[in-house]
Amino acid sequence: MSANAQKDSRPQGAAHSIGAGYNARKNIRKNLLLVVMGGIAAYKTPQLCRELRWRGFALRVVMTKNASRFVSSEELAQASKQAVSEDLFADQSSGKNLWQNSHSEDMAHIELARWAHIVLIAPATANGLARLAHGLCDDLSSTTLLALKREIPIFAAPAMNPQMWQNPATQYNIALLKEREVKMIGPCIGLTACREVGLGRMSEPIEIAKEIELACLKENELEGLRVLITAGATVEPIDPVRYISNKSSGRQGYALAKAFAERGARVLLVAGPTLVQPPASRRIKVVRTESAEEMARAAIDCLTNATRQKTHKAEPVRVAICAAAVADFRPKKQFKLKPAKKTLAGKIDLLENRDILAEIASLPKGVRPQIVVGFAAETSYQTKENLLAKQKTKKCDWLVANDVLNDSVFNSEFNRVQILDEKGEVEALPRMTKLAVAGRIADKIAACLKDWEKSKISATREKSSMTDKPRRISQGG
Repeated sequence: MSANAQKDSRPQGAAHSIGAGYNARKNIRKNLLLVVMGGIAAYKTPQLCRELRWRGFALRVVMTKNASRFVSSEELAQASKQAVSEDLFADQSSGKNLWQNSHSEDMAHIELARWAHIVLIAPATANGLARLAHGLCDDLSSTTLLALKREIPIFAAPAMNPQMWQNPATQYNIALLKEREVKMIGPCIGLTACREVGLGRMSEPIEIAKEIELACLKENELEGLRVLITAGATVEPIDPVRYISNKSSGRQGYALAKAFAERGARVLLVAGPTLVQPPASRRIKVVRTESAEEMARAAIDCLTNATRQKTHKAEPVRVAICAAAVADFRPKKQFKLKPAKKTLAGKIDLLENRDILAEIASLPKGVRPQIVVGFAAETSYQTKENLLAKQKTKKCDWLVANDVLNDSVFNSEFNRVQILDEKGEVEALPRMTKLAVAGRIADKIAACLKDWEKSKISATREKSSMTDKPRRISQGG
C-alpha cells in the first residue's frame, strides 16, 4: 500500500466510531462546496476533507488568500482529490482555477455555485461572516456564496477569539445569518490559538462532518411522502367590511410545512389568510383559502384527488396535519352591503362550521391518511384525560395541544405544546421556537412510519415462512 493510500484509509479506532455502520446506509452522494477562510483553524481542513469524503460527499474547495497562510492548496487538493480554487480570475500561467479543465475560468463563481448541493464554511471567521451577512463580495469565495440559489443549504463552523465571538457586531451578524437559515456548527468552548479560553474554538472535523452527514440523511428521511397541512385562520364574512376570525398567524402551520419539506416530503399546504408569507420550496404547493368552507373543500379535494392519480403513479397522502385555527361559527346571513351598526346589534345569527379535522379522520379507508394529526388551541394546561377525550371525539391519531394564553403564542415565534401520539403517550415539550416544535413533530412521525414499515415487513416475512413450510406427505402401507 502506498503512503498516500495509507494516509487516506479510514482508521478503525474508537475516534472514528461515529462513522461505524455508515456503509450499511444509503450513500449520500452530494456535491459539497467547502469554503476555507483565513483563520488559524484552517490547518484542520485537510482532515475535514477526509472526514467528508469518507461519508460519500463529492468535494470542491475554495480558499481565500488569507487561508493560504495556514494551509496550502496542495494539502487541500490531496485531501479533497480535486484541484483547489483560489482566485476570482483564472491565472492561465499558473493553472489556478482550472476547475478540472471543464468550466469557464471567467465564471468560476457561477459554476461552483451551480455545482454545489450543500455549502460548508470552515473555518468561518468574524470577517467572513460579516461579509456574508451584508452581501459584500470581492473575491472568489464571497462571490460564490452570493451566487448560490436560495434553496442551497449553508453551514458555517465559526472560529475566532472568544471576545470577537461575543462582540455585539458579530452576534448581530450571526442573528442575521440565522434568519436566512445559515446553520451554525459550534463554536466550542476551549483553548484558542491566541491562548485564551472561551467560546470561539472551531468544532473538531469529525463533529462537523457528522453534523453535515446527519443533516443530509435527515433531508432524505421522508423522501416521497405526501403530507397535507392546514395553516392560518379562517375568515367568515358578515358583510364586505366586517368578519369573524381569530388571531392565528399561520406560523406553526408554515413551520410544519417547512420541516417536512426539508426532510424530503411533498407538502400540500392549505392556508387561510395570513400576514406571514408561506415558506418558499419546490416541495410545497400552496392552496389559498378564505373561509372554513373553502378550507374544508380544498383539504378534502387534495385527499380525494391524490387517490385518483393512479395514472401518474402518485403516492396517496399518508399524513394530514390540521394546524389551522378554523373559526367555530359563521354568520347565518352575509350582507352584500354594509348595514348600519344599529341594524346588526344583537341580530347576528351563527351557524356551526364544518369540523375539518373530524371530517378528514372519518374518511373511508384508501382516502383517509395513515396518520391524522389535530391541533387544539387551549387557554389552560391539558391533562392526559382531556387530551384522550378530545382525540376520541375527533377520531384523530395524534393530538397537539398548545397553551395560547400564557406565552403569547399567537403571532409569536415560540410555542409550548403537548403531543399525544397514537399509543396514548403524552410528551410535553418546553417552550421552543415553532420551527423546533415542527421539527420534533416531523421526526416523531418519521419514526412512527419507520416502525410501521418494519412491522409490515416482519408480518409479511412471517406469513411467507408459514406458507413455505414443507408439507408432510402421508405414505400408504
